[in-house]
Amino acid sequence: MVAPDHTSRITGQEAIIKAGDQEIAVTNVSFSIDPQSTDVQTDQSMKPTLVTTGLRYSGSFEYDGGQDVIRNLMFYSAGESDYHEAGEPKRVTMTVKEEAPEEGAAGGFPRTWTLEEVQVTGLSRDVPSDDVASSSWDFDCEDAYVSSGGVTGASSR
Repeated sequence: MVAPDHTSRITGQEAIIKAGDQEIAVTNVSFSIDPQSTDVQTDQSMKPTLVTTGLRYSGSFEYDGGQDVIRNLMFYSAGESDYHEAGEPKRVTMTVKEEAPEEGAAGGFPRTWTLEEVQVTGLSRDVPSDDVASSSWDFDCEDAYVSSGGVTGASSR
């Protein structure tokens, strides 16, 4: 058995949030894919059968600088929609592109993660007196999938 290639220097070159026609680059994105499960016992055994009951996607992204541009992209403003209240979170798409650590590296690089129906669930703002202001935005989303080399692997489609 051959050990898989170890690529420890992968970088996230681009992290983009897209709402409608607007795109904005963010500083950092972290996200997780969490299968939910429950125990089912269908026979006389004490050992449970694990059943997957759902998938949850969540994470956060950071944005350095003023928050007005990103806030306007992530939340509805007054008069923007007949169906949504001012301050209600929008549903947007986020893409994260990962680059190979070096030219010609194995592992399906570059690859792009697409997070769909992203909705902000929280905001933390840091305004230091001697450095750049930044915001950390928590989110949930409905779907996440990765594509590389023209092949797409959907996680829940």
